Amino acid sequence: MQTFSLLCIMLLVTSAHTLQSQDDTPYRSRVSLNCTQMANNNVDLIAKVRAKIGRSYVAVKDAEVEFYSATDTSEVLLGKTTTNIKGLAFLNINSKETLTSDEEGYYNVIAKYKGDDTHKADDDDLAFKPGFIELTAEEIDSVKTIIVQLNTEEEDPDALDELEVKIQVPRMFSNLTIATEYLDEDGRVEIEFPDDLPGGENGELEIISYIEDTDDYGSLKNEISNNWGSMIEHESASNERELWSPNAPLWMVLTFALLISLVWAHFLIIIYKLFLINKEGKALSKIETE
Repeated sequence: MQTFSLLCIMLLVTSAHTLQSQDDTPYRSRVSLNCTQMANNNVDLIAKVRAKIGRSYVAVKDAEVEFYSATDTSEVLLGKTTTNIKGLAFLNINSKETLTSDEEGYYNVIAKYKGDDTHKADDDDLAFKPGFIELTAEEIDSVKTIIVQLNTEEEDPDALDELEVKIQVPRMFSNLTIATEYLDEDGRVEIEFPDDLPGGENGELEIISYIEDTDDYGSLKNEISNNWGSMIEHESASNERELWSPNAPLWMVLTFALLISLVWAHFLIIIYKLFLINKEGKALSKIETE
């Protein structure tokens, strides 16, 4: 029943994407633009395209988005790409030198969606200053310490102490945040790293620093690798019945087997009742003919 309901919902959402409103007016679209500055002078531009269907906005798939570097007098095409199933379009700028800054040091970028017969056109612009996170891992007085330094091209940047930085490590489904701290007025913070975090076979870990959605710099990200994780003995771990091991817990296996058995039991009961109905129908028809 749950699977059937999910299929119905998916069909309704898909129909909402492809059909126009009752009066044949294209749906209203909304484009939102963000950026993430990396430490290697790269910039990831992310545009999200949504359409207003009813009272809510729904992601628009396969929408072509054009990205421009803008000045007061011109717009230079940086590239174009299409949105994925979540309505997101990504464009990587491998060098900030591709962008043109204004007198105040801001890069100005525009994302444009021209629309089609089903959706109206829309665009969004974004202004951000160049910056990057310097991320290092050191042992200070035998304490594993992550050092985050936000570097900008400004001589005296404002309000750096209001920026929150997250330290994360990748896990199976998402990044695990292990610490959240604010930078000081110099854009620096030192964070103690835990000793009991599981790593790879040799304790290797990928450590990510992330500052999200600032007013002046957009989002900023950097990542490094080291061996500060606790090593896992894969032979013993593979024999244990844990959620993260190849052998699932016994209660989960039994529950799964029970649920499958109940499903097949329902099928067999339905088949048996259909057989009885068919048999009884033949008997009644035989009586009527006699």
